[in-house]
Amino acid sequence: MSKGPVSLYALFLPFVVSYGLTYKFSRLHKLWKPLLLFILTGIVTGVWWTIIVTYYDPAEFTRIAEVESDRWFNYNTRPFYYYWSFFTQSGIWTIPAFAGLLYWYMKPRVSNIKTYKFFLFWTLGSVLLLSIIPEKKSRYLLPVLIPMAVTTGFYVQYVIRSFKNRMTTTEKLPIYLNFGLLAIISLSAPFILYFLAAETLMNMKFIYFLFSLFLLLWGAGFIFGTIKRKLKLLFSLQAGLMLLIISFGFPLLKLIDPSNNNPNVADVRKYAVEEGLQVYDYSNMLPELIWTFGKTIPQIDKNGILPSEKEFLLFVDEEFQPNWREDFENYNIEALGVLDLNPTYATGTNSRLLRNYYQLTKREL
Repeated sequence: MSKGPVSLYALFLPFVVSYGLTYKFSRLHKLWKPLLLFILTGIVTGVWWTIIVTYYDPAEFTRIAEVESDRWFNYNTRPFYYYWSFFTQSGIWTIPAFAGLLYWYMKPRVSNIKTYKFFLFWTLGSVLLLSIIPEKKSRYLLPVLIPMAVTTGFYVQYVIRSFKNRMTTTEKLPIYLNFGLLAIISLSAPFILYFLAAETLMNMKFIYFLFSLFLLLWGAGFIFGTIKRKLKLLFSLQAGLMLLIISFGFPLLKLIDPSNNNPNVADVRKYAVEEGLQVYDYSNMLPELIWTFGKTIPQIDKNGILPSEKEFLLFVDEEFQPNWREDFENYNIEALGVLDLNPTYATGTNSRLLRNYYQLTKREL
């Protein structure tokens, strides 16, 4: 049900190819019933939205399809090698994830070579297919993380099983580096956060202090586990660190949310309601703005039909449309401010997230 073909192209297709290369489709004739059910279920759940939109608004569906397909080749284009650092998308698992992709190193060490090859081919196939398309965004790598988690798991399994007896000193260096970095991050993060945003953090001091306490305990755990060579404990702490960040770190993101900027979307919305003004956007839709605003913002295309209201509010991306005033020659234009949807620590840095907003009043002719 994705609006684009990423799920089929970057997840399902490399899965099928990898399965064929590894297992040769040897058992498919025995599984035709569940496969048929799978295909029918996929078709029914995947096409109903397309059918409904095509039936009720075929012109708009065709227009959007043309725009989206064109963007794959002409919008946000990046070089072929843009995704080659894909393993870094695993965050704190970057080092184990990279090691798990080294086929010639892992081949004699994995517990099941055929299963490992299947997930490795799936991972690399997804990256290759995504690399072929000129349009590239880091979030498109999400399907790659699914099979890569398994190749990483094979490496973790080998390390736990072999660290004390079979691994050489050279092999152990990435392990020490991995947990050494995690220990440094865990122990230093509370102090870095306080140094960067002490006053802001005090607005959620209970969560901050609890988060800091757990981070310090985690850092001590990494040091203890490394000294004692308790690999199960270390990898458990690494997995737990992700849960810790999600549980206590993510709530702190409220402190840097754009809603804390002045003015913010709530201010604009309140002003529009109090003055009884309809809000419009000029020529360059910003999805983040619509999401934050909480409802649809009608779009005015360049040289299009102007609003019927005598007075209204208008969002304008002046970097994208510097000559926008030419379309509103018969209006008095009053600048009200600049809406910044950048995080509080980076206000003004990303011009795409800036919108000037104006109150326009039509002059009597």
